Amino acid sequence: MDNVLKDIIDSPKLPDYVDELQQYLLLEEAKRTAFYENVSDDVKAEFINGEVICSSPARDKHTVIVYNLSSIFIRFARKNKAGVVRGKKSLVRLRRNDFEPDVCFF
Repeated sequence: MDNVLKDIIDSPKLPDYVDELQQYLLLEEAKRTAFYENVSDDVKAEFINGEVICSSPARDKHTVIVYNLSSIFIRFARKNKAGVVRGKKSLVRLRRNDFEPDVCFF
């Protein structure tokens, strides 16, 4: 067990910590819901650790690299019938964070 967790578990304030964490997670989920209600297709936005992160447009070099990687992954996936490739505007929802990666291979 992580030392931080051990200290918290051993603390007489454990119930207070649990309550505070539950309230934090409820607030974070409300922020996530608002994020999904307000996110638009014309903005690259992600939900990371309870905060909305917006990215500026990519530089040309980045765009070319993403295109080349996507092309390689797509050819591989089709040839091997090994999944699907998604790119921009594919919001990947994880347990706490929602990322908009440049290239996804599922």
